[in-house]
Amino acid sequence: MAEESSQANRSESFGSAANLMIEALEKASAELERTVTVCLDQLQAFSEGIDSSLALQLDKIIQQSEHLVDSHGNDLEAKRDETLDTISALETAEVDRLMHGAAAIRRRFADKVIEATDILTEIMEEQLHDLAGIIDVPNADLYEISRERIARITELSSSGKERVETVSQSYENGMSDKAKSIDDSAQSVIESSKAEVDGHLAMYSSQFDEKIDGVQKQLGEIVEAASKDIQTLTVRGIKTIDETRQTNSQVLDEHISHWQTQLLAMKDRFKQGSFESQSRFIKDYSNEVEKKLLAAQDDINRIAFSAKSRMAVNQKLVHNSLRRVEGKLSDEIDRLFIKFEAALAQESKINLMVSGNRLSANPEVIEKLNSRLRAHGAEVIKTFRRQVEQTEAEFARSSAGSNERIESIRLSSVESLEKQVRIMRSDLERITRNFHNELSELNLKTPIIEESGRAAALAVMAYKSAMLSLEND
Repeated sequence: MAEESSQANRSESFGSAANLMIEALEKASAELERTVTVCLDQLQAFSEGIDSSLALQLDKIIQQSEHLVDSHGNDLEAKRDETLDTISALETAEVDRLMHGAAAIRRRFADKVIEATDILTEIMEEQLHDLAGIIDVPNADLYEISRERIARITELSSSGKERVETVSQSYENGMSDKAKSIDDSAQSVIESSKAEVDGHLAMYSSQFDEKIDGVQKQLGEIVEAASKDIQTLTVRGIKTIDETRQTNSQVLDEHISHWQTQLLAMKDRFKQGSFESQSRFIKDYSNEVEKKLLAAQDDINRIAFSAKSRMAVNQKLVHNSLRRVEGKLSDEIDRLFIKFEAALAQESKINLMVSGNRLSANPEVIEKLNSRLRAHGAEVIKTFRRQVEQTEAEFARSSAGSNERIESIRLSSVESLEKQVRIMRSDLERITRNFHNELSELNLKTPIIEESGRAAALAVMAYKSAMLSLEND
Protein backbone atom coordinates (compact mmCIF):
# COMPACT_ATOMS: atom_id res chain seq x y z
CA MET A 1 0.00 0.00 0.00
CA ALA A 2 2.80 2.40 0.88
CA GLU A 3 4.50 1.69 -2.42
CA GLU A 4 1.29 2.29 -4.36
CA SER A 5 0.63 5.55 -2.51
CA SER A 6 4.22 6.75 -3.16
CA GLN A 7 3.88 5.84 -6.84
CA ALA A 8 0.55 7.67 -7.02
CA ASN A 9 2.10 10.72 -5.35
CA ARG A 10 5.01 10.68 -7.78
CA SER A 11 2.70 10.31 -10.78
CA GLU A 12 0.51 13.13 -9.45
CA SER A 13 3.59 15.33 -8.93
CA PHE A 14 4.79 14.56 -12.45
CA GLY A 15 1.32 15.27 -13.85
CA SER A 16 1.10 18.53 -11.90
CA ALA A 17 4.54 19.55 -13.21
CA ALA A 18 3.47 18.78 -16.78
CA ASN A 19 0.22 20.70 -16.27
CA LEU A 20 2.18 23.64 -14.84
CA MET A 21 4.47 23.57 -17.83
CA ILE A 22 1.53 23.51 -20.25
CA GLU A 23 -0.20 26.32 -18.36
CA ALA A 24 3.00 28.39 -18.40
CA LEU A 25 3.36 27.81 -22.14
CA GLU A 26 -0.28 28.80 -22.70
CA LYS A 27 0.18 31.93 -20.58
CA ALA A 28 3.34 32.86 -22.47
CA SER A 29 1.65 32.30 -25.83
CA ALA A 30 -1.40 34.32 -24.73
CA GLU A 31 0.81 37.14 -23.47
CA LEU A 32 2.82 37.08 -26.70
CA GLU A 33 -0.37 37.13 -28.77
CA ARG A 34 -1.72 40.01 -26.69
CA THR A 35 1.49 42.01 -27.11
CA VAL A 36 1.49 41.31 -30.84
CA THR A 37 -2.13 42.48 -31.19
CA VAL A 38 -1.36 45.59 -29.14
CA CYS A 39 1.67 46.33 -31.33
CA LEU A 40 -0.40 45.82 -34.48
CA ASP A 41 -3.16 48.09 -33.19
CA GLN A 42 -0.63 50.75 -32.22
CA LEU A 43 1.07 50.49 -35.60
CA GLN A 44 -2.24 50.72 -37.44
CA ALA A 45 -3.31 53.72 -35.35
CA PHE A 46 0.08 55.32 -35.91
CA SER A 47 -0.14 54.78 -39.68
CA GLU A 48 -3.71 56.14 -39.76
CA GLY A 49 -2.63 59.16 -37.73
CA ILE A 50 0.30 59.75 -40.07
CA ASP A 51 -1.96 59.46 -43.14
CA SER A 52 -4.56 61.81 -41.66
CA SER A 53 -1.95 64.30 -40.52
CA LEU A 54 -0.26 64.22 -43.94
CA ALA A 55 -3.60 64.72 -45.68
CA LEU A 56 -4.52 67.59 -43.37
CA GLN A 57 -1.13 69.20 -43.77
CA LEU A 58 -1.29 68.86 -47.56
CA ASP A 59 -4.78 70.40 -47.62
CA LYS A 60 -3.62 73.22 -45.37
CA ILE A 61 -0.54 73.81 -47.53
CA ILE A 62 -2.64 73.87 -50.72
CA GLN A 63 -5.12 76.32 -49.20
CA GLN A 64 -2.35 78.51 -47.85
CA SER A 65 -0.54 78.49 -51.20
CA GLU A 66 -3.73 79.47 -53.08
CA HIS A 67 -4.42 82.24 -50.58
CA LEU A 68 -0.85 83.46 -50.79
CA VAL A 69 -0.85 83.46 -54.59
CA ASP A 70 -4.02 85.59 -54.61
CA SER A 71 -2.78 88.01 -51.92
CA HIS A 72 -0.26 90.88 -52.04
CA GLY A 73 3.37 90.51 -53.15
CA ASN A 74 4.95 91.12 -49.76
CA ASP A 75 2.46 88.79 -48.10
CA LEU A 76 3.18 86.25 -50.83
CA GLU A 77 6.90 86.39 -50.14
CA ALA A 78 6.46 86.16 -46.36
CA LYS A 79 3.86 83.41 -46.52
CA ARG A 80 5.89 81.55 -49.11
CA ASP A 81 8.89 81.48 -46.77
CA GLU A 82 6.67 80.41 -43.89
CA THR A 83 5.00 77.67 -45.94
CA LEU A 84 8.34 76.39 -47.17
CA ASP A 85 9.64 76.35 -43.60
CA THR A 86 6.52 74.57 -42.40
CA ILE A 87 6.72 72.10 -45.30
CA SER A 88 10.37 71.33 -44.54
CA ALA A 89 9.64 71.15 -40.81
CA LEU A 90 6.65 68.90 -41.41
CA GLU A 91 8.62 66.70 -43.79
CA THR A 92 11.49 66.40 -41.33
CA ALA A 93 9.06 65.86 -38.45
CA GLU A 94 7.09 63.22 -40.33
CA VAL A 95 10.28 61.48 -41.50
CA ASP A 96 11.65 61.61 -37.95
CA ARG A 97 8.35 60.31 -36.60
CA LEU A 98 8.34 57.50 -39.14
CA MET A 99 11.96 56.61 -38.41
CA HIS A 100 11.50 56.85 -34.65
CA GLY A 101 8.26 54.89 -34.84
CA ALA A 102 9.86 52.19 -36.98
CA ALA A 103 12.90 52.04 -34.70
CA ALA A 104 10.69 51.95 -31.61
CA ILE A 105 8.52 49.25 -33.14
CA ARG A 106 11.60 47.24 -34.09
CA ARG A 107 13.03 47.66 -30.60
CA ARG A 108 9.74 46.73 -28.96
CA PHE A 109 9.32 43.78 -31.26
CA ALA A 110 12.88 42.58 -30.57
CA ASP A 111 12.38 43.15 -26.84
CA LYS A 112 9.08 41.26 -26.88
CA VAL A 113 10.62 38.40 -28.84
CA ILE A 114 13.60 38.29 -26.47
CA GLU A 115 11.28 38.44 -23.46
CA ALA A 116 9.09 35.69 -24.87
CA THR A 117 12.10 33.47 -25.63
CA ASP A 118 13.58 34.20 -22.20
CA ILE A 119 10.26 33.40 -20.52
CA LEU A 120 9.93 30.18 -22.50
CA THR A 121 13.52 29.15 -21.76
CA GLU A 122 13.09 30.00 -18.07
CA ILE A 123 9.85 28.03 -17.91
CA MET A 124 11.44 25.06 -19.69
CA GLU A 125 14.49 25.19 -17.45
CA GLU A 126 12.32 25.42 -14.33
CA GLN A 127 10.16 22.53 -15.45
CA LEU A 128 13.20 20.43 -16.39
CA HIS A 129 14.80 21.32 -13.08
CA ASP A 130 11.61 20.31 -11.25
CA LEU A 131 11.47 17.06 -13.22
CA ALA A 132 15.12 16.37 -12.48
CA GLY A 133 14.45 17.14 -8.83
CA ILE A 134 11.44 14.85 -8.83
CA ILE A 135 13.52 12.12 -10.47
CA ASP A 136 16.49 12.59 -8.15
CA VAL A 137 14.62 13.05 -4.88
CA PRO A 138 13.30 9.47 -4.42
CA ASN A 139 16.80 7.93 -4.58
CA ALA A 140 18.09 10.38 -2.00
CA ASP A 141 15.11 9.74 0.33
CA LEU A 142 15.45 5.95 0.00
CA TYR A 143 19.15 6.05 0.68
CA GLU A 144 18.61 8.21 3.77
CA ILE A 145 15.77 5.97 5.00
CA SER A 146 17.90 2.86 4.54
CA ARG A 147 20.80 4.48 6.37
CA GLU A 148 18.49 5.50 9.21
CA ARG A 149 17.05 2.01 9.44
CA ILE A 150 20.50 0.40 9.39
CA ALA A 151 21.64 2.83 12.05
CA ARG A 152 18.55 2.08 14.08
CA ILE A 153 19.08 -1.65 13.64
CA THR A 154 22.72 -1.34 14.65
CA GLU A 155 21.69 0.73 17.64
CA LEU A 156 19.09 -1.85 18.56
CA SER A 157 21.58 -4.66 18.09
CA SER A 158 24.20 -2.87 20.14
CA SER A 159 21.66 -2.12 22.86
CA GLY A 160 20.45 -5.75 22.74
CA LYS A 161 24.00 -6.97 22.98
CA GLU A 162 24.66 -4.70 25.90
CA ARG A 163 21.47 -5.80 27.54
CA VAL A 164 22.31 -9.44 26.92
CA GLU A 165 25.77 -8.88 28.25
CA THR A 166 24.42 -7.20 31.37
CA VAL A 167 21.85 -9.94 31.81
CA SER A 168 24.48 -12.57 31.14
CA GLN A 169 26.82 -10.90 33.56
CA SER A 170 24.11 -10.68 36.21
CA TYR A 171 22.70 -14.06 35.50
CA GLU A 172 25.70 -15.95 34.18
CA ASN A 173 25.01 -19.07 35.95
CA GLY A 174 21.32 -19.45 35.36
CA MET A 175 20.80 -17.77 32.03
CA SER A 176 23.52 -19.08 29.70
CA ASP A 177 21.00 -20.97 27.60
CA LYS A 178 18.78 -17.95 27.41
CA ALA A 179 21.75 -15.84 26.33
CA LYS A 180 22.53 -18.23 23.54
CA SER A 181 18.90 -18.27 22.44
CA ILE A 182 18.76 -14.49 22.63
CA ASP A 183 21.95 -14.25 20.59
CA ASP A 184 20.55 -16.59 18.02
CA SER A 185 17.27 -14.70 17.88
CA ALA A 186 19.12 -11.39 17.63
CA GLN A 187 21.25 -12.71 14.81
CA SER A 188 18.19 -14.05 13.05
CA VAL A 189 16.37 -10.72 13.53
CA ILE A 190 19.40 -8.85 12.21
CA GLU A 191 19.72 -11.10 9.24
CA SER A 192 16.00 -10.95 8.49
CA SER A 193 15.97 -7.16 8.81
CA LYS A 194 19.04 -6.91 6.60
CA ALA A 195 17.44 -9.20 4.05
CA GLU A 196 14.22 -7.20 4.20
CA VAL A 197 16.12 -3.94 3.81
CA ASP A 198 18.09 -5.35 0.88
CA GLY A 199 14.90 -6.55 -0.75
CA HIS A 200 13.24 -3.19 -0.31
CA LEU A 201 16.33 -1.46 -1.67
CA ALA A 202 16.44 -3.71 -4.70
CA MET A 203 12.71 -3.27 -5.29
CA TYR A 204 12.92 0.49 -4.92
CA SER A 205 15.94 0.70 -7.19
CA SER A 206 14.25 -1.42 -9.86
CA GLN A 207 11.06 0.62 -9.58
CA PHE A 208 12.98 3.87 -9.78
CA ASP A 209 14.92 2.60 -12.76
CA GLU A 210 11.66 1.69 -14.46
CA LYS A 211 10.15 5.06 -13.60
CA ILE A 212 13.24 6.87 -14.85
CA ASP A 213 13.13 4.89 -18.09
CA GLY A 214 9.42 5.65 -18.47
CA VAL A 215 9.93 9.32 -17.75
CA GLN A 216 12.80 9.45 -20.22
CA LYS A 217 10.67 7.71 -22.84
CA GLN A 218 7.78 10.10 -22.18
CA LEU A 219 10.12 13.08 -22.37
CA GLY A 220 11.59 11.77 -25.60
CA GLU A 221 8.11 11.29 -27.04
CA ILE A 222 7.09 14.77 -25.89
CA VAL A 223 10.25 16.27 -27.39
CA GLU A 224 9.72 14.41 -30.67
CA ALA A 225 6.07 15.47 -30.83
CA ALA A 226 7.00 19.04 -29.95
CA SER A 227 9.75 19.08 -32.59
CA LYS A 228 7.34 17.69 -35.19
CA ASP A 229 4.71 20.25 -34.22
CA ILE A 230 7.30 23.00 -34.31
CA GLN A 231 8.49 21.87 -37.74
CA THR A 232 4.96 21.77 -39.09
CA LEU A 233 4.21 25.15 -37.53
CA THR A 234 7.41 26.62 -38.95
CA VAL A 235 6.64 25.28 -42.42
CA ARG A 236 3.09 26.56 -42.22
CA GLY A 237 4.28 29.89 -40.80
CA ILE A 238 6.87 30.23 -43.58
CA LYS A 239 4.18 29.56 -46.16
CA THR A 240 1.80 32.05 -44.59
CA ILE A 241 4.61 34.59 -44.25
CA ASP A 242 5.49 34.17 -47.92
CA GLU A 243 1.85 34.48 -48.93
CA THR A 244 1.26 37.51 -46.73
CA ARG A 245 4.52 39.03 -47.91
CA GLN A 246 3.47 38.62 -51.53
CA THR A 247 0.00 40.03 -50.88
CA ASN A 248 1.40 42.87 -48.79
CA SER A 249 4.02 43.64 -51.44
CA GLN A 250 1.33 43.72 -54.13
CA VAL A 251 -0.96 45.91 -52.03
CA LEU A 252 1.96 48.12 -51.08
CA ASP A 253 3.07 48.46 -54.70
CA GLU A 254 -0.47 49.40 -55.67
CA HIS A 255 -0.67 51.96 -52.87
CA ILE A 256 2.74 53.35 -53.75
CA SER A 257 1.86 53.66 -57.44
CA HIS A 258 -1.46 55.30 -56.52
CA TRP A 259 0.32 57.70 -54.15
CA GLN A 260 2.92 58.47 -56.80
CA THR A 261 0.25 59.29 -59.37
CA GLN A 262 -1.59 61.45 -56.85
CA LEU A 263 1.61 63.22 -55.84
CA LEU A 264 2.60 63.82 -59.45
CA ALA A 265 -0.86 65.15 -60.28
CA MET A 266 -0.85 67.38 -57.20
CA LYS A 267 2.67 68.57 -58.03
CA ASP A 268 1.70 69.38 -61.62
CA ARG A 269 -1.46 71.18 -60.52
CA PHE A 270 0.39 73.12 -57.86
CA LYS A 271 3.21 74.02 -60.27
CA GLN A 272 0.84 75.09 -63.02
CA GLY A 273 -1.34 77.09 -60.64
CA SER A 274 1.66 78.71 -59.00
CA PHE A 275 3.17 79.63 -62.38
CA GLU A 276 -0.12 81.03 -63.66
CA SER A 277 -0.81 82.98 -60.48
CA GLN A 278 2.79 84.19 -60.38
CA SER A 279 2.75 85.38 -63.99
CA ARG A 280 -0.65 87.00 -63.48
CA PHE A 281 0.49 88.67 -60.27
CA ILE A 282 3.74 89.89 -61.89
CA LYS A 283 1.84 91.22 -64.88
CA ASP A 284 -0.74 92.99 -62.72
CA TYR A 285 1.94 94.33 -60.45
CA SER A 286 4.07 95.63 -63.34
CA ASN A 287 0.99 97.23 -64.93
CA GLU A 288 0.09 98.84 -61.63
CA VAL A 289 3.66 100.08 -61.20
CA GLU A 290 3.68 101.49 -64.74
CA LYS A 291 0.35 103.19 -64.12
CA LYS A 292 1.59 104.67 -60.87
CA LEU A 293 4.82 105.78 -62.57
CA LEU A 294 2.93 107.46 -65.41
CA ALA A 295 0.54 109.07 -62.94
CA ALA A 296 3.48 110.33 -60.85
CA GLN A 297 5.21 111.70 -63.96
CA ASP A 298 1.99 113.42 -65.04
CA ASP A 299 1.56 114.89 -61.56
CA ILE A 300 5.16 116.10 -61.54
CA ASN A 301 4.85 117.62 -65.02
CA ARG A 302 1.55 119.24 -64.08
CA ILE A 303 3.04 120.63 -60.87
CA ALA A 304 6.10 121.93 -62.77
CA PHE A 305 3.94 123.47 -65.50
CA SER A 306 1.64 125.09 -62.94
CA ALA A 307 4.67 126.40 -61.02
CA LYS A 308 6.20 127.79 -64.22
CA SER A 309 2.92 129.39 -65.24
CA ARG A 310 2.48 130.88 -61.78
CA MET A 311 6.04 132.20 -61.84
CA ALA A 312 5.49 133.70 -65.29
CA VAL A 313 2.26 135.32 -64.10
CA ASN A 314 4.01 136.60 -60.99
CA GLN A 315 6.87 137.94 -63.13
CA LYS A 316 4.41 139.73 -65.41
CA LEU A 317 2.60 141.13 -62.39
CA VAL A 318 5.90 142.36 -60.93
CA HIS A 319 6.88 143.94 -64.27
CA ASN A 320 3.49 145.61 -64.53
CA SER A 321 3.66 146.81 -60.95
CA LEU A 322 7.19 148.13 -61.53
CA ARG A 323 6.07 149.91 -64.66
CA ARG A 324 3.12 151.38 -62.81
CA VAL A 325 5.42 152.50 -60.00
CA GLU A 326 7.83 153.98 -62.55
CA GLY A 327 4.98 155.87 -64.22
CA LYS A 328 3.70 157.07 -60.88
CA LEU A 329 7.18 158.23 -59.88
CA SER A 330 7.70 160.04 -63.19
CA ASP A 331 4.28 161.67 -62.82
CA GLU A 332 5.09 162.59 -59.25
CA ILE A 333 8.45 164.09 -60.35
CA ASP A 334 6.76 166.05 -63.13
CA ARG A 335 4.15 167.25 -60.70
CA LEU A 336 6.89 168.25 -58.26
CA PHE A 337 8.70 170.10 -61.07
CA ILE A 338 5.49 171.89 -61.93
CA LYS A 339 4.93 172.77 -58.30
CA PHE A 340 8.52 173.92 -58.02
CA GLU A 341 8.19 176.07 -61.12
CA ALA A 342 4.93 177.43 -59.77
CA ALA A 343 6.61 178.15 -56.45
CA LEU A 344 9.45 179.90 -58.26
CA ALA A 345 6.99 181.93 -60.28
CA GLN A 346 5.01 182.81 -57.18
CA GLU A 347 8.21 183.76 -55.38
CA SER A 348 9.23 185.98 -58.25
CA LYS A 349 5.80 187.56 -58.25
CA ILE A 350 6.05 188.15 -54.51
CA ASN A 351 9.46 189.70 -54.90
CA LEU A 352 8.16 191.94 -57.64
CA MET A 353 5.20 192.96 -55.57
CA VAL A 354 7.40 193.75 -52.60
CA SER A 355 9.94 195.69 -54.51
CA GLY A 356 7.34 197.35 -56.66
CA ASN A 357 9.54 196.91 -59.53
CA ARG A 358 9.04 194.34 -62.18
CA LEU A 359 12.39 192.63 -62.32
CA SER A 360 12.97 189.95 -64.85
CA ALA A 361 14.29 186.68 -63.57
CA ASN A 362 17.85 185.80 -64.34
CA PRO A 363 17.76 183.16 -67.07
CA GLU A 364 21.05 181.72 -65.97
CA VAL A 365 19.72 181.08 -62.48
CA ILE A 366 16.60 179.54 -63.87
CA GLU A 367 18.62 177.44 -66.27
CA LYS A 368 20.93 176.37 -63.48
CA LEU A 369 18.02 175.47 -61.23
CA ASN A 370 16.35 173.57 -64.05
CA SER A 371 19.56 171.75 -64.82
CA ARG A 372 20.04 170.87 -61.19
CA LEU A 373 16.46 169.73 -60.87
CA ARG A 374 16.71 167.70 -64.03
CA ALA A 375 20.04 166.17 -62.90
CA HIS A 376 18.56 165.33 -59.55
CA GLY A 377 15.48 163.86 -61.23
CA ALA A 378 17.71 161.88 -63.62
CA GLU A 379 19.70 160.55 -60.67
CA VAL A 380 16.50 159.63 -58.87
CA ILE A 381 15.18 157.94 -62.00
CA LYS A 382 18.54 156.22 -62.54
CA THR A 383 18.67 154.93 -58.96
CA PHE A 384 15.06 153.84 -59.23
CA ARG A 385 15.77 152.11 -62.54
CA ARG A 386 18.85 150.50 -61.04
CA GLN A 387 16.78 149.23 -58.15
CA VAL A 388 14.14 148.04 -60.60
CA GLU A 389 16.79 146.27 -62.68
CA GLN A 390 18.27 144.73 -59.54
CA THR A 391 14.86 143.49 -58.42
CA GLU A 392 14.18 142.19 -61.94
CA ALA A 393 17.57 140.44 -61.96
CA GLU A 394 16.98 139.02 -58.50
CA PHE A 395 13.48 137.94 -59.51
CA ALA A 396 14.83 136.39 -62.72
CA ARG A 397 17.60 134.68 -60.79
CA SER A 398 15.19 133.43 -58.13
CA SER A 399 12.74 132.30 -60.82
CA ALA A 400 15.57 130.56 -62.69
CA GLY A 401 16.73 128.97 -59.43
CA SER A 402 13.18 127.89 -58.60
CA ASN A 403 12.79 126.53 -62.15
CA GLU A 404 16.06 124.66 -61.83
CA ARG A 405 15.03 123.45 -58.39
CA ILE A 406 11.64 122.32 -59.69
CA GLU A 407 13.31 120.61 -62.65
CA SER A 408 15.87 118.94 -60.38
CA ILE A 409 13.09 117.84 -58.00
CA ARG A 410 11.12 116.48 -60.96
CA LEU A 411 14.17 114.68 -62.34
CA SER A 412 15.14 113.32 -58.90
CA SER A 413 11.58 112.16 -58.23
CA VAL A 414 11.41 110.53 -61.67
CA GLU A 415 14.81 108.91 -61.12
CA SER A 416 13.78 107.73 -57.64
CA LEU A 417 10.56 106.30 -59.06
CA GLU A 418 12.48 104.59 -61.85
CA LYS A 419 14.99 103.32 -59.31
CA GLN A 420 12.18 102.00 -57.11
CA VAL A 421 10.62 100.37 -60.15
CA ARG A 422 13.96 98.76 -61.04
CA ILE A 423 14.42 97.62 -57.43
CA MET A 424 10.90 96.21 -57.33
CA ARG A 425 11.45 94.45 -60.64
CA SER A 426 14.75 93.04 -59.41
CA ASP A 427 13.05 91.94 -56.18
CA LEU A 428 10.29 90.30 -58.18
CA GLU A 429 12.85 88.58 -60.39
CA ARG A 430 14.79 87.46 -57.31
CA ILE A 431 11.61 86.20 -55.65
CA THR A 432 10.59 84.30 -58.78
CA ARG A 433 14.09 82.90 -59.14
CA ASN A 434 14.16 81.79 -55.50
CA PHE A 435 10.69 80.35 -55.90
CA HIS A 436 11.77 78.37 -58.96
CA ASN A 437 14.91 77.19 -57.15
CA GLU A 438 12.95 76.08 -54.10
CA LEU A 439 10.38 74.43 -56.34
CA SER A 440 13.16 72.55 -58.12
CA GLU A 441 14.61 71.57 -54.72
CA LEU A 442 11.20 70.28 -53.68
CA ASN A 443 10.99 68.36 -56.94
CA LEU A 444 14.40 66.88 -56.17
CA LYS A 445 13.29 66.00 -52.64
CA THR A 446 10.14 64.20 -53.79
CA PRO A 447 12.05 61.00 -54.77
CA ILE A 448 13.73 61.00 -51.36
CA ILE A 449 10.35 61.34 -49.66
CA GLU A 450 8.97 58.57 -51.87
CA GLU A 451 11.94 56.34 -51.01
CA SER A 452 11.51 57.03 -47.30
CA GLY A 453 7.80 56.26 -47.56
CA ARG A 454 8.57 53.07 -49.46
CA ALA A 455 11.14 52.08 -46.82
CA ALA A 456 8.63 52.79 -44.06
CA ALA A 457 6.00 50.77 -45.90
CA LEU A 458 8.46 47.88 -46.33
CA ALA A 459 9.28 48.08 -42.63
CA VAL A 460 5.58 47.99 -41.80
CA MET A 461 5.11 45.04 -44.15
CA ALA A 462 8.02 43.17 -42.53
CA TYR A 463 6.62 43.95 -39.11
CA LYS A 464 3.17 42.69 -40.12
CA SER A 465 4.65 39.51 -41.60
CA ALA A 466 6.65 38.95 -38.41
CA MET A 467 3.50 39.53 -36.35
CA LEU A 468 1.59 37.05 -38.49
CA SER A 469 4.37 34.49 -38.12
CA LEU A 470 4.35 34.98 -34.36
CA GLU A 471 0.57 34.64 -34.29
CA ASN A 472 0.81 31.41 -36.27
CA ASP A 473 3.52 30.16 -33.88
